[in-house]
Amino acid sequence: MTNAGPGDINVNAPISWSSGNTLALNANHAININGPITIAGAGGLNLSAAFDPLLTSVPMLFFSLGNSVQFTGTPNIGRSLTINGQPYTLLYSMIDVQNINASNASLSGNFALAKSLDTSTLTNWMPIGTNSVGQVLNGTGFTGAFEGLGNTIANLKISPAPGNLVGLFGISDGTIRNVGLLNETVTAAANVTPSGIFVGGLVGMNAGTIAQSFTKGIVNGGSDSFFVGGLVGWNSGSVFQSYATSSVSGTGSVGGLITTATVQPTQILGSPSFPGDRSFHRADFAHAAVRTGGQLTGHRVGHAASGRRHRGDTKWRHDDARLRSAGRHRHYPNLAGDSSPSATADHHAWRRHSAARRDALCSA
Repeated sequence: MTNAGPGDINVNAPISWSSGNTLALNANHAININGPITIAGAGGLNLSAAFDPLLTSVPMLFFSLGNSVQFTGTPNIGRSLTINGQPYTLLYSMIDVQNINASNASLSGNFALAKSLDTSTLTNWMPIGTNSVGQVLNGTGFTGAFEGLGNTIANLKISPAPGNLVGLFGISDGTIRNVGLLNETVTAAANVTPSGIFVGGLVGMNAGTIAQSFTKGIVNGGSDSFFVGGLVGWNSGSVFQSYATSSVSGTGSVGGLITTATVQPTQILGSPSFPGDRSFHRADFAHAAVRTGGQLTGHRVGHAASGRRHRGDTKWRHDDARLRSAGRHRHYPNLAGDSSPSATADHHAWRRHSAARRDALCSA
C-alpha cells in the first residue's frame, strides 16, 4: 500500500488473510483499490474515506478494472464490512440479493457483494424495489446503499419482466456503486401494455445515485416500449463515472446509457476506468448499438426535455455509425434518449478522448 496525493491510500498489490483479524484502511481523501483484497477466513474489513465533493453521500472508494474485495470461504462466519462507520450486510448469492426485497427495513439497508456472482441458473428475477407483479415496494423502492466492491454479476436474465420497472433494480432512490453486470439479458414482458416502460440494464427508474458502475449485454423493451436504456431507463438522480456497452432496443426514448435525464449539469459526469488505463475521464459514455422505432433515440443523449432537439457531433463518424433509428431524427447527442439540455453538454466531452481511444471504443 502507498500514500498518493493529499491523504490517498493506494492498494497496488494483492492482500489476503485467513485469520479473524480486521484490516482498517483510513484515508483522509480516497482509497484506490488497484489490487485484489481477499478475506479468506473470519476476518473483517474497515474502510474509511472522504465523501465525494460532488456526490456528498458517496465515499471516495475506487476500484480499477478487474480488482475487487472478496470474502471467500464459508459465508456468514464472523466476516464483517464497515464503510465510513456503517456496517454492511454481505451478499454471497443472488438469493441474498433478492432478499433485499424482503421488507421495508431491508430495502433501506446497507448491502455489499461478498464476491462476484454467476446467475446462469437463476430464473424469475424480481427487480429490487418491486414485487412479483411489478408494484413499487417501500413507497419509493430501494432507498439503501448497494456496494459492489468492484465485483460483477454475470449472466443475469430478466425475461419476461413482471411489470414496467425493469432491471437488476426496478426502482431506486438509494445509492448503487462499484458494480458491473456482464452478459446481461433484460426483456420486458410481452403481456404488459405498453410492453416496457422504464427498462434499464442496472435500474429501471433511478431517483438516487449511481457511481462507478457498468452494464454489458442486451436490453430489449419490446415492440411497444418507452424509456429503455443500457444503464438506466428513467433518471432523475445522479449518474457518476458509469458506462454501458449493451445492445438496446425499444419503440421510443431509447438511449445507450440513459433515456430520460432531468438533471443538473453536475449530475451526469465522469467516466469509468478502461482496461490498461486507470485514469478517470470526464464523460460517461455508451458505445452500444441503439435501435428504436420512435423518434427519441440516442447513443448517449437523445432529446432535451424542453423540446429542443440537439444534433450530435457528426465529426465522430464512428460514434454516430452505431446509432440506428427508424424515426426521423438520427443524429442526437449520445448520452440518453431524452434528457434535459444541461445534460447534453457532456456529449462534447467525448472529444476529449484521443482519436485512437474513440476508435477503439467504437469498434468494440
